[in-house]
Amino acid sequence: MHDDGSKLSIREKAGYGIGDAAANFIFQTMLVFQLAFYTDTFGITAGAAGTLFLVVRFWDAIFDPMMGVIADRTKTKWGKFRPWVLWTAVPFGIVAFLAFTTPPFGPQGKLLYAYVTYIALMMVYSANNLPYSALSGVITGDLTERTSLSSYRFVFAMSAAFVIQGLALPMVNLKSPPEAPTTLRSVATLTVSSALNGLAGTKLTPLPSEWASSLPV
Repeated sequence: MHDDGSKLSIREKAGYGIGDAAANFIFQTMLVFQLAFYTDTFGITAGAAGTLFLVVRFWDAIFDPMMGVIADRTKTKWGKFRPWVLWTAVPFGIVAFLAFTTPPFGPQGKLLYAYVTYIALMMVYSANNLPYSALSGVITGDLTERTSLSSYRFVFAMSAAFVIQGLALPMVNLKSPPEAPTTLRSVATLTVSSALNGLAGTKLTPLPSEWASSLPV
């Protein structure tokens, strides 16, 4: 464990950074593929997809503050934030895969499925990424080390963006439609693996007494 002035190892910084790669595997997949998937593969209209995005963003604006409060009030022997990264790692991959799966439903059934899976995906995303983002404040009390943590985080985030934008799209284009979900399975597996490895690579330190009480964070 680290006191206020100690330095974090490269392993710990990289472990923290890998955690953000998990979220970005999903975020970049949604950014690059989701609208085209809904209109070209899933079979809903562009207007219905646009309404779906609007509704889900509105729900995000409500759910994200709620998730922040829930995480901050969580009390376990592992702290406040780490359990949420662990608890959501596997559901993150599963729901991501389901969100990019086309069920054998009619138009209304597909639209309902899209709402349920997309809302569930964004809720799991928030439940994973908001506590993860707060971890930097409890890994170390040193402001310089926190800045370094953020640098590692964004390097891994951009690396995940490269994997999805630079490699996943060509993989999809090379596969026939029945085999295309293999790419999404790979993304889901990368997400779960990155989240768990990021969790394993981080340790927590108590905040200085003038900043916080002795309750676990």
